[in-house]
Amino acid sequence: MELLMTKFVTMVILGLCSFMIGIAAKMFRGVLGLQTKEVKRSQAFINSMLLCFGAGVLLATALLHILPETRNGMEEAQRYWDIGWLAELVFCFGIFPCLSGRRGCASNTS
Repeated sequence: MELLMTKFVTMVILGLCSFMIGIAAKMFRGVLGLQTKEVKRSQAFINSMLLCFGAGVLLATALLHILPETRNGMEEAQRYWDIGWLAELVFCFGIFPCLSGRRGCASNTS
């Protein structure tokens, strides 16, 4: 029961922290004047930096959660081929086409 309660508390804390950071970012945009009708060059740059930071956080989270599972699932193949970095290679072959945009995983939706 203690492990379940710890997981629940952690989930609630992470959810609340994510929500509060999202609200803070919304207020931060108002302070910087990013919600005005005319977009200045500095506003576009700051907006781009915020979006890149968010994308990096999502990518890092995906890597931290998916890569260990990929390693566990490929232990037998790594031993057979004697390649210690096989899981990372397969993961990169799977994720980089998805990140490349038009030619990635969603290219057949036209």
